[in-house]
Amino acid sequence: MKTFQQKSMLVRFSSGIGFSCRKKDKKVSKEVAQSKDADEASVDVFKRLLPKGALDAWQTAIETAREAHDKLTLPWRDDGYRILRSDKFMEHSDAMRKHRALVEAERDTFIAAYPGYCEKAPDRLSQMYDPKDFPPVEKLTKRFKFKIDVLPVPDGDDFRVDLADEDLAEIRQQIDLDARANTLRPLVEPVRRMIERLKDPEATFRNTLVTNITDIIKLVPDGDPAIDALITRVKELVRHDPEVLRQSPSVRQATAAKANEILATMSGYLNGDAQAAPPLELPPLEPEPLLEAVLNTISEPLSGALVSRPVVIPTPPILPSFVPVPLPASKPAAPWRRALTRCTTATLL
Repeated sequence: MKTFQQKSMLVRFSSGIGFSCRKKDKKVSKEVAQSKDADEASVDVFKRLLPKGALDAWQTAIETAREAHDKLTLPWRDDGYRILRSDKFMEHSDAMRKHRALVEAERDTFIAAYPGYCEKAPDRLSQMYDPKDFPPVEKLTKRFKFKIDVLPVPDGDDFRVDLADEDLAEIRQQIDLDARANTLRPLVEPVRRMIERLKDPEATFRNTLVTNITDIIKLVPDGDPAIDALITRVKELVRHDPEVLRQSPSVRQATAAKANEILATMSGYLNGDAQAAPPLELPPLEPEPLLEAVLNTISEPLSGALVSRPVVIPTPPILPSFVPVPLPASKPAAPWRRALTRCTTATLL
């Protein structure tokens, strides 16, 4: 059986231009400070080297690519790496390939316009113009960056250092615990938010209170028994449609209590990074046996979560009214016909 580390990887999206459109003009900064009798260290004057909006299209393409990357991954560490399920690797690669082409197209459009920006710069900047501020177009092209880095998820079994067995075992255990904590951390805030909204009977909430959790658990890699067991419990939080949580106080309270228990469990895995859930005090409610029976009856799985659907009773068809048609009175059968009938019946018998 494949482990959690074998079913996932770490990916980092990075981009940049290596060229700042704004640059401090030291000479003008000094002149302004002296003219205003101010401390020179407290005055900074910046000049915009390119026209406003010159890089907007490229930056929009980069932001769109990053959104696509974030949609398929979960946060891991503060260094930009995010965790990606191995079964979503091809989907992620195809998306990044498509967005790379869009980003490079916008880069080429900017590079084509760059010489014209440089020609007009002396008129725009006047006495603040300095040709050294503008790199040659050949160098500028190489400064654009769109990069995807991939690393394996840390695995304690792969850590091999010449240490005492006891120390080595402790380090390997810590590596595995950190991997588990980093995987569960994206769920902490959505679950905590669910508790806060559901424990207050008067609080309103959007459907994203449920769908955000659903989206996250779809991206959590499996293979770690502790994580798998916890995700199974988290799925219970999204068992009902948001409207059911709004309409049924008992379902709302039960879900808040489950969320609080799950948060307490996750806090134990996060090495003190997340505050443990305090005991949840909920007001008593009257039982709703009929409503609960109906909700359980009309709930069915949809996209990994149980969603309530209204029971649709078909309208009976409207039948046309029939008017009885009078039939003509039958005439008595002829004697020869009655005799023929009796003979035929006798023959059949």
